[in-house]
Amino acid sequence: NNCDLRVDEGFLNQATGRYEAAQHCGFCNNDCTKTFSPTIQHTTGVCDLAPMMPRCTMGPCLTEVVGGTTFEWVNVNGVQADGCECRRVQGNLTIDLPDRAPASGAGASWVDENCDGIDGVLGDAIFVNAAALPGGNGTRTLPLSTITAGVAAQQAQNKRYVLVAQGLYRENVRLFDGAQVFGGYSQDFLKRDPKLYTTTWEGVAPTALAIAPVHGESLGAVGAVRETVVVGFVISGWDATVMATPGANGEASIGVFLRDVGPRFVLQTNDVIAGRGGTGGRGSTGTQGFGRQAGGVTLNGLRGTNSAFFANGTCSALNNRNGGVAGTNASCVGANGTQGGNVVCPVYTFAGNQGVQQMYQAPLPGSRDGSGGFDWSFDNLSGNQCGHVTESGFPTSIQQHDGQDGLQGGDGTGGIGGPGAATRARFGSFVAGRWVAATIAAAP
Repeated sequence: NNCDLRVDEGFLNQATGRYEAAQHCGFCNNDCTKTFSPTIQHTTGVCDLAPMMPRCTMGPCLTEVVGGTTFEWVNVNGVQADGCECRRVQGNLTIDLPDRAPASGAGASWVDENCDGIDGVLGDAIFVNAAALPGGNGTRTLPLSTITAGVAAQQAQNKRYVLVAQGLYRENVRLFDGAQVFGGYSQDFLKRDPKLYTTTWEGVAPTALAIAPVHGESLGAVGAVRETVVVGFVISGWDATVMATPGANGEASIGVFLRDVGPRFVLQTNDVIAGRGGTGGRGSTGTQGFGRQAGGVTLNGLRGTNSAFFANGTCSALNNRNGGVAGTNASCVGANGTQGGNVVCPVYTFAGNQGVQQMYQAPLPGSRDGSGGFDWSFDNLSGNQCGHVTESGFPTSIQQHDGQDGLQGGDGTGGIGGPGAATRARFGSFVAGRWVAATIAAAP
């Protein structure tokens, strides 16, 4: 105050009585030009005159020329603290393809090229978030909840791509030609980094439409209007849980299934992880063995059944198979054999079978039958379940389990005398020391 009847002239607006200069905003020496850095926040501070007491605020975003191209800075998030945080080519509102790979060197990755808030263009995208509520329409604020729905919406609405937020998506999706699916987005889609915002695409049981989480056939041919693209996911094959039927292979686990795809199909910046293949079925039962008698099948036993487990140690009668029928001797009925043994679950007797074959059935006294055999025996040291197999002859001399041949029969009795020679053969003569019968019989 220099006592000239005016206070702070040059600082105070004498007409309004307020401090309205950028260097003296609201009060003396409140310098707004020092509140923002043009090189860091890409804007300058100005004095906002709207309030009763003026205050410092952010001014317009700046522009800059690099290599002959003019760029403009944009305050996308609306927060003054970080100023104008997004740079785009001046006037670019529609060009921003979602990035496919991390940039090398000093370049930035996963950036918002047109400064609309996302890596991509809002109007070109269908949005998917696993945590979305039902009733979404595919916009950023009302996303769909599955990749399947997103891909279908892209095709139906002729959008350019599907953007997928972090989360777990359990589904198999068959892609159409031109489908583009990008993962690695934050829950609000305003940030993107596939390593930070993990988007897991995990398969489920194969269907007739799709046998893997990513299923593509006849896509991306030369000259295709649009590329077909899958970028930014952790892709995992399903963990097969279905046990195959006996004799069948286990279910395969496939992460990505592609057939007849061309150069305009892009699979990039994904981690593909194998799932667990299914358990194969039990081996099929072998075909039946054959009896020792030549010709016919009368001695063949029936084919065995698949293995089964019975906790009480008693085999169900439904799992039994009868042994082969007895061998026969048409000339000597007394030499007929006995029927083969039926399927049983015998208990191995350690006391009488150390180093020798355990028989299923011993020959009857006085018979010539061979010792009966069986496939395996079970020992009572392993509990009452038929779940442990003991080899016959264990432990010193493992034996085969085939039934044994019958004993040789005794010599037959002498034959009876033959009939006499024909009448004409009683007459003849010796020729060169041999008897030659007459060609006709002599007259009586």
